[in-house]
Amino acid sequence: MLKIKKQIIFVMLYFFINIYIFFHQAFIRTFNQREAYNILISIFSTFMFGTLFQKIKYALLSFIGVLFLTAFLTIYIVRLPIDIFISSLSADIATIYIAKNIFTFMFFIYVPLSFVSLFIGLYFSQYFGE
Repeated sequence: MLKIKKQIIFVMLYFFINIYIFFHQAFIRTFNQREAYNILISIFSTFMFGTLFQKIKYALLSFIGVLFLTAFLTIYIVRLPIDIFISSLSADIATIYIAKNIFTFMFFIYVPLSFVSLFIGLYFSQYFGE
């Protein structure tokens, strides 16, 4: 029971870390210092994610589910105030721009590095874990 609570708490923490990273990535066009820090945070948090789950099936399903849920929720969080306060056309244009930035970062930088760190974390959990 304690392990399940620990996993749920860490999945929520990983979810909020990803929202932070994707929210910053939604407005960044170029590679800068903040993006480098975001990549380091994502590598470390995904490594810890892998060490906690210890089984590849649960780790991959949780990782992919949290990743896409975070991306869509971040787009919604950015779109909603624009839709309410400006117009729906502006929100559509902003959604296209933000989705392009988030999914480009996610598929070309975040996912490859996270898969590597996830499997390293799974390896460490098998040999050095509980």
